[in-house]
Amino acid sequence: MAASPALELADVTADAVVDSAHAETDAAVAALYHDYPYPPPIADLRPYLAGERLPAFNPRDSWALHFPEQAPREAIDILVAGCGTRVVPMFAARMPKARIVGVDISAQSIAVSRAQCAEHGLDRVTFHEMPLEDIGALGQDFDLIHCHGVLHHLVDPVAGLRVLASTLRPHGVISAMVYARYGRTGVYMLQDLAHRLGLDAANGGPELMKELVRHLPDRHPLAMLPWGERPDLPIEEVADMLLHPRDQAYTVHGVRALVEGAGLVLHRWLGQAVYEPAVSPLAALTPGALADADAWERAAAMELFHGRLITHDFLLTHPNRPTAAELFRGAGLVDAIPVRSPHMGYEVQGETLVLQNRALQVPVYVSGPIDTLLPWIQAVDGKSSVGVITWQVKQGRLDAAAMRDALQLFERLYQADVIELRTGTARG
Repeated sequence: MAASPALELADVTADAVVDSAHAETDAAVAALYHDYPYPPPIADLRPYLAGERLPAFNPRDSWALHFPEQAPREAIDILVAGCGTRVVPMFAARMPKARIVGVDISAQSIAVSRAQCAEHGLDRVTFHEMPLEDIGALGQDFDLIHCHGVLHHLVDPVAGLRVLASTLRPHGVISAMVYARYGRTGVYMLQDLAHRLGLDAANGGPELMKELVRHLPDRHPLAMLPWGERPDLPIEEVADMLLHPRDQAYTVHGVRALVEGAGLVLHRWLGQAVYEPAVSPLAALTPGALADADAWERAAAMELFHGRLITHDFLLTHPNRPTAAELFRGAGLVDAIPVRSPHMGYEVQGETLVLQNRALQVPVYVSGPIDTLLPWIQAVDGKSSVGVITWQVKQGRLDAAAMRDALQLFERLYQADVIELRTGTARG
């Protein structure tokens, strides 16, 4: 039976209404970043140029996380999708030989980034004012695509991620970040309050919400986040956080649906320690409970355990590239080359050495007697494999028990993000 002309007209009209609503929201998003470029620009780029400050998990200093099976290179092609005001200058400062393309819908944000790069002679950068969905029109492909804080603002994040995947080289990697649902509970409560008050970024909402945050009751859910420790928030942060016209958050399984919907695979989490039960009290309290769970289910359990993750940060690849878990299991770990994380911190507590990665959202610690743990850490030189290090520390004794203990230690250090791993074929 042929469709009724009236029904067909109704469908067309409904689609037009939806498209109009999306276009209106797109315009509101562009207006927000026009009036309140975000994040606030870097006040001084010189510490990044000197290597005194490091962007968390950046591709130069954490090369092994992004390309564990590839030798380090400086002249790579990077796309920063939704570049804002600071990522391109930071990356250009740390990787001056890289070719970097920054894309954003905000001309003001691009102007800030371009000016800062020009000020410091960082001339291997180009910028384009366009939506993420139009990146394919550039006709370029990339080794690394950095897309943090953007996908969750799109009409169709899966479609946006597919666009990024279409410009990713076969052995490239996408570094992505989306909002996490549970840790941002206080944010969404205040977004709902702003909506009920009729506030938005165009009618004085940022100023009023900024003042409102200063007067929140003690123990408001917002106070459990880092923002709660800084009640005098920058106006740009208030506008982006509490008055954004389009904002969706993800659970771990929401991230899985996003990744798989785009035809990609999870290479690894950035800050994987917070997603790994083995380096948390959960493993000791519930031994064996997650033994048969896959990586996604283990991560979902840890998200609930921590309760305060505000973002999910992760690396994605095409299905043809092996994941980190595939590279470093079994004999792959014996031959792997450990590299100390650039964010590794340590503390001596009596006779105990406590290690952690200071870039994690929540602290995760690995500890042991100084005289036992320190020789292993000192032997990690970024050149020697786990097997060679074990031979050195054990002074030539490589029996099965010694090797088993060494593998357990390095697996734990890796799970806790104290070290990074690369394959033996990826020596620099």
